[in-house]
Formats: sequence, structure tokens, C-alpha cells
Amino acid sequence: SSKAERLVSAFQELEQALQNLQRLAADLYIQPVLTAFLHLLRDIHLLYTQAKRRENLLDFNDQILLARELFRRPKVQQILRQRFRAILVDEFQDTNSLQKELIDLIRPANSLTVVGDPQQSIYRFRGAEVEVFTQTAATVQAGTGSLCQLTENYRSRGEILAFCNQLFTKLFPSSSPYWVSYAQIKTKREQGQSPRVELLQGTAPSKSTVKENRQIEAQAVAYRIAEMVTKEECEYRDIAVLFRSTTDLEIYHQTFRQLDIPVVNLTKSDFFFRQEIINILAGLQALTDPCPELVLATALRSPLFGLNDSELWRLKQEFGSLQQAVFGASDPDQDQGWSAGLARARQILGQLRPLANRVGPSFFVTQLLEGTAYPQFLLTRPGGEQAYANLTMFQELTAELEAAGLVDLNSFLAYIAELLRGSGRQEEAQLATEDEDAVKLLTIHAAKGLEFKVVFVVDIDRSLKWGGFPPKLRFDQTDGFGLRFSLDGQWITTGKYQAIAERDQEADYEEAKRIFYVAMTRAKDYLVLSGIRRKESELEEINQASS
Repeated sequence: SSKAERLVSAFQELEQALQNLQRLAADLYIQPVLTAFLHLLRDIHLLYTQAKRRENLLDFNDQILLARELFRRPKVQQILRQRFRAILVDEFQDTNSLQKELIDLIRPANSLTVVGDPQQSIYRFRGAEVEVFTQTAATVQAGTGSLCQLTENYRSRGEILAFCNQLFTKLFPSSSPYWVSYAQIKTKREQGQSPRVELLQGTAPSKSTVKENRQIEAQAVAYRIAEMVTKEECEYRDIAVLFRSTTDLEIYHQTFRQLDIPVVNLTKSDFFFRQEIINILAGLQALTDPCPELVLATALRSPLFGLNDSELWRLKQEFGSLQQAVFGASDPDQDQGWSAGLARARQILGQLRPLANRVGPSFFVTQLLEGTAYPQFLLTRPGGEQAYANLTMFQELTAELEAAGLVDLNSFLAYIAELLRGSGRQEEAQLATEDEDAVKLLTIHAAKGLEFKVVFVVDIDRSLKWGGFPPKLRFDQTDGFGLRFSLDGQWITTGKYQAIAERDQEADYEEAKRIFYVAMTRAKDYLVLSGIRRKESELEEINQASS
């Protein structure tokens, strides 16, 4: 057995050596490509820098880098250090090494005070380095400074904090350079004996897809919310549902609407892909000449005009095209035998199209909405208030773009098309306020700094270690660029790529713990952790850590 163990160990070492050799060979193989890529980056940087100088512009990185260049000058340092007697930096857990260098360049000795909570450092994707906080804290303690820990919580009930303390005391410790120690939190609120933390576990078929799992969970969460409100344990306005990402948020949004639970999306959403916005955009595109048949069909079939599929097919058969059916019919008698929606489309679109190159886009938006009574129709539908608010926001956005120079319909639509190619992300109209009775959907990052009486943290069956799909290119300051490429149908990872990936994955895993902590500590009175039970899921991690 001892001999077998040594043999297994030797084989593992050999396998690891072969992998390292393969990655080293990959580094050498891909070096010419990487060199060409670096030359391309250099040329792009040069052209970009020249363009900024011509326009007398700076980007965000310029402001930091040029400030550092300025602060490094001894005379400037002397002036600034004489000017400031003390420097206070808030939210220090979200800074990075470059920002810390700026502070050090201008501060006098023993003049720095930093405030922050490393347990809430969750902005690594924006460049935050939690290790800057931990290193600064260690330097302060080793020198003449002092460290003051604030461990009293005025937000959450004691039962919630007791659960957090038990869970994160076991979950946080790590040998990683990106880990932070966990400080036990004490409540300043009441603490009773009744449970205040609930684990809501959905059950899914063994071969269900991720989307199906999210739909099952969304229904379970919706039923639980309805139950809590029915029993008068809380109101809709008291509840927030928190997500790690917006990927599946719309599934919950639609499920809540279908089950008549008032809900509002308070996070970034695909605004221009909302159905009410698709419809009004189709109506605007129908005014252009020529207009694609599919776009015109979308406008006619939408609640703007309300034609059905059968009627569209009949129009196509009788007139040869929808374009001819709407804009080529000049005889009023041709409206007979057709729905009122076709007559309305012929009248409104026929009157507006000749003005397409003469009037600004705001005029057409107003005319379409008023002529079709589309906003009033939306208010009769589930979720209509939010859709109505989105249309109002679209009107305001149109007016802003027109004032900024998009003064004709074609340029306005071209700009929107460019936005759509960039994913169409625009913040959804903020309908819900503290006084409106609606469940709030938002990401954990958007919820940071906020508090809610009842919090649902969903999708916790996704592992903390889940990092998405690996990119083909990675970069860090230690190894530079690392590539992952395909050769003869097989993915090859370079040694530098692997080293960077391991550091990234380690840092992401540690931050995922902190994101989970931020989510749970948004709850004031009641916390629900929700997920679909699966083998080796995060539910298992929670059960193990909290037991």
C-alpha cells in the first residue's frame, strides 16, 4: 500500500510536469503572435493618445496617471504636503494600489485616516484591491498608528447576525493573499427566539436546464412572498430580491408579473429590449422609407394598431406587401372589411411619413403615443405602471437626444441601432419608491449601502467558485499577457495564462464570499436564502459551514 501510494504520487508529479512542459511550449509557440498583438496595442495607444491631444481631452485613466506624474515632482509634493494637515479616505476597501500611491505622494507623515469595511470589498471588476486595505491596516498597526474596529450593527436583528457570524467565521478563513479576516458583529437591536433566517429549497428534475431551475425557483419565491403578504407578515414594499448578476433576473420579473405580484426592476436592465420600447421603435421605423416588411409587421401586430397574424397574411396576399397595404391604399373604401387597427395605421402612419425628414423624433413619439392611446392600453395590463413609466422615460430620452443634435428621425434611429449593437443597456425607469407597494429586484452590488425589512437572496445553488467561461486573453501586472488558443481542435493554455488564471480564480472566490456577506447583511428583520438543491451546490457549502 505504501509502495502503491508512492507510485500514485510519482505519476501525479509526472503528469504535473508534463502539463508544465506543455504550457512552456505553448508560451514559446504563441510568442510571435503575442509580439504582434503588443505592437498592435502600442499603435492603437499611440493613435488614441494623439486623438485625445487633438481634441484636448482626457479619459479617466489619464486623470489618475497624469496626476501621479504631477505629484511625483518634488516642488508639487512640498506644496501639497504643506497644504493638507490631515487626509481622510472613506470606502477605502474599494481603492487600488495606484490610488493609494496618489494619497501617499501628497500626505504629510502621520496624517492619514482611512475608513472602510474589507468584508464589503466587492468591486474587483472595477479595479478595487482589497489587499491594499489589509496591507495598509498591517502597516498602521506595525507603526505608530491605531486600528479601531466598529463591530456594532444598527440595521439587522440579532438572529440574522448570529447566523452570519456562525456562517462567515467558518467561510472566510483562507490562506489566500486576497482573504480578509471576519470580525464578529454585535446587534444594537432586539433579539428574540423565533427564527429570522429561512432556507427556501426548490426541487428540480435531475436533467433540468439552468433556465428551468431559475423558473422553478422564481415561482417558489413568488409563492413565498404572496404567503408572507397574505399573512400580513410584511408588505410588498418591504421586500427586496437580490441577485449576483442580472443574467436570469428577467425570469423572476416575468414570473412575478404573471402571478400578480407588484414588482419593479431597480437594477440595470435591457431597456431597449422591453416589449413596450420594441413596439414604439417599430412604429418609428415604420415611418422611414423604405421600411423593412418585418419591422412594419411588428408595428402593425403590436398594441399600437392591434392587427392579428391572420389579418397580416391576408394583407400580404391581397396587396403584395404590407408596405403597399398601408401606404399605397388611397381609397377610403379599401378600409372596409378590415379591422379598425388597419384604418388607424393608414391614417397615422400615412400622415406622419411625409414629415420624416422635416420634424424631430420627439414629435413622432408624441403623435404615435397619442394617436394610438398606447400608454392608456398599457395601464390596463399586468405590470402596466412600469411599462408606462418606461414609455415616459423613452419620451424624455428622445427629447434629450434631439437637444443633443439628433434632430431628424433617421439619425435618431441610427443612434438607437448602435446602442442595441452594444447590448441596449439603459437604466429602467425608476417607478418604485419607499412609499410604493412593490417588490424590488436588484443586484447585490446595487443593494450595497441599502437596507430592506425582508431580503431574498436567490440563486445560491450557483457555486461560489463558479467563474463563468474562461476568456482567451488574461492580463496582470506580474505576468503581463497570457493566451488561451485553439490548435487542431484542442484548447491550449500557456504557462502565463495558467498562472494569471489561478490568481484570478482565487481572488474571485474570496470576493464571492464577501458578496454573499453583503447580500445577507442588507436584511433588517427577515432573511430568505433561496436556491435549487443540487449536488455540490452552494446550498451544500452553506449547510456545511453553518452546521
